[in-house]
Amino acid sequence: MSPNEKTVGTIANDKDALRIVLDSEATRAVYEMTARLKAVGSYVKFYPSQLVSGIVSEFFEAHFEKDMDKLVSKFFDAKAYISSEVQRAQNADEAVQILKGLSESIDKIKGKERASGRSKGRPRGGIRSKKKDENAHEKDMV
Repeated sequence: MSPNEKTVGTIANDKDALRIVLDSEATRAVYEMTARLKAVGSYVKFYPSQLVSGIVSEFFEAHFEKDMDKLVSKFFDAKAYISSEVQRAQNADEAVQILKGLSESIDKIKGKERASGRSKGRPRGGIRSKKKDENAHEKDMV
């Protein structure tokens, strides 16, 4: 079975595990989460892949369906969309009508982008640095 043929519920054992390459930002986030969780105590034991698997599974169960439009917007390819819409046309007149409505359709799809979750003073991804946490604690004490 190729990776494109896999669907939810078809993974039977670890032989079907999926290896994913994270970008540098996500990698830093995983290392930070791993370090902070393991700092709780020596009794917290896991591999970073277990953490990421848990996060992905939890996201799927709790957020995927409601965030589907936002994900489509994030990974939207306008050129591929235009091509697929024009191919639906049965004749030249229909193609012209489809092309006239594409700009509005694309704006609707792209308008559903997910907020980044960033706020002032927080690095991308929402993980605070220890230095900022220490400074915040010092301000509380004054």
